[in-house]
Amino acid sequence: MMSAPDQVIPYSALTFTDIHSAKGPAGVTGYDTIGALLLSVVRRHAAALAGAPVHPVSWSMDVIGPCEGGALQLDSQLDRQTRTLIFINGTAQAGGALCLRVTALYRIEAT
Repeated sequence: MMSAPDQVIPYSALTFTDIHSAKGPAGVTGYDTIGALLLSVVRRHAAALAGAPVHPVSWSMDVIGPCEGGALQLDSQLDRQTRTLIFINGTAQAGGALCLRVTALYRIEAT
């Protein structure tokens, strides 16, 4: 059985520079860990744009390059918003190099 070290990076370790960008600590590795942090930034941005809770409809994540070394930069950008849906994307950079890209679709909760 293969073992892997646990790596837990709390959401509170992110420093939000604005509604669609956050910086993370250096030394975070693992596509799954960085991907989870990136999805958190994207979801937070979508909820702020909607002004209401949002619920995921779909996510797609692409590995662009290695996620090793240097501080994390996590950014999201709105693609399109309708009355009930938000189409949004995000990117993760580690040490200035692009490593992950996510595209997401969220349903805006009716209020």
